Amino acid sequence: MIQRCENENHDEYDNYGGDGVTIDPEWRTSFASFVRDMGKRPAGMTIDRIDPFGSYTPENCKWGNPKEQAANRRKNRLPTQVDNAS
Repeated sequence: MIQRCENENHDEYDNYGGDGVTIDPEWRTSFASFVRDMGKRPAGMTIDRIDPFGSYTPENCKWGNPKEQAANRRKNRLPTQVDNAS
């Protein structure tokens, strides 16, 4: 999570940090805060963003298995468009 969002040399940086995805400041400075909010990682799960266009925050993250994460990719979703012509 940190590498994808903050390391410009990471292979996935352009899709995360380079695209504006950030990490909750409390999580970034305190692993204990991350564990408090997310709990310990269940076996076979990794952190998954509920809204794949959003950042890593307590409200937008859950533990997900590989099948759930594959279905929750950005390329599988279209952003909601607002009609400003009304």
